[in-house]
Amino acid sequence: MAAELFAGRRFGAIYGVMNLGNGLGAAIGPWFGGVVHDMTGSYRLAFLTAMGFCAVAALCFWVGTRGARRAPE
Repeated sequence: MAAELFAGRRFGAIYGVMNLGNGLGAAIGPWFGGVVHDMTGSYRLAFLTAMGFCAVAALCFWVGTRGARRAPE
């Protein structure tokens, strides 16, 4: 979907930033979940935080695609 929405000269940079966010989330997420569980005895806050970050990511993707030209089919 990213290649379709952000085709062009800047696609490499856009995709790199997306992968950076994915990598940071994959690295920090399990640690954060463990800390939250140790402090509260529940994963509820960790799951709510993950849902919040998913919503922020979807919002960024939506805002970033406004006005973006789609690649020709």
